[in-house]
Amino acid sequence: MIVKLRYKTDAKPEDELQWRVLIDGVEHHASEVRIFCPSFTTKDMIEGVGEKWHMSCNANMIEWKNKICIIK
Repeated sequence: MIVKLRYKTDAKPEDELQWRVLIDGVEHHASEVRIFCPSFTTKDMIEGVGEKWHMSCNANMIEWKNKICIIK
């Protein structure tokens, strides 16, 4: 599955979920992201938003421990 990560620039300092985690195009939010697979940068067009840069990877597995996203 394709995973893309970017920081939520509109997040407030008190917000707990600072990261956007796009899994096959579906957005989720996380407090922390741990990546255990090869990753690379991509420049992607997000509908209704425009171009954004991401850390991207092809993940075999995604686990959630509370609000932490673990990508393998």
